[in-house]
Amino acid sequence: MPARVIGFDFNQARSADFKAHLKCDVLLIDATIGKTFLTHLVRRMKRAVPDARVLAIVPATDKDLAVSCIAAGAHGCITGDASIDDLQEALAEIRDQGVTASNELLVKVFARFVEISQEAGDRQAADIVLSDRELEVLKLVAAHMGNKQIAKRLGISIYTVKNHIHKILEKLKLGTRFEAVTYSRRQGWLENNELPS
Repeated sequence: MPARVIGFDFNQARSADFKAHLKCDVLLIDATIGKTFLTHLVRRMKRAVPDARVLAIVPATDKDLAVSCIAAGAHGCITGDASIDDLQEALAEIRDQGVTASNELLVKVFARFVEISQEAGDRQAADIVLSDRELEVLKLVAAHMGNKQIAKRLGISIYTVKNHIHKILEKLKLGTRFEAVTYSRRQGWLENNELPS
């Protein structure tokens, strides 16, 4: 694969400089320039040369940096300890297929995305406030009671039960009673087995 290598000072480059100097299929960036600057550079390069694909070289131990690069718009990452053959293969993959990453790096990136997702879920759960009555209704739903049974048990109308369930699903951003019960159990909201009367 023929390659055209161009060097210039990225710190002083303007977007016009990127367009004038970077006529290539793949932009290769070495992550040793630092995380903050790297993600900024990936974004600038993607804005300036939108058709070019970005391949970032990241340290094998820094899954956060790989995630940051991908979030900033990189099409792939390769670890700094990769061989020249691995680098050539990655360049060919990203040029031909649009994306690339080693299996080992994918495992690390996906693990980090799972952590980020769980952290976001935990933060969202902390922001959700169900009323005491909504929690009572949810506990009865978890006990496999239907709307009529819940209404009779709590001494409220069936329409009020439906309204509470609708509000619970809306607050939790879920679509079904089953999802609401599953989510609530994971959050520990249903640990008290005592059913409301």
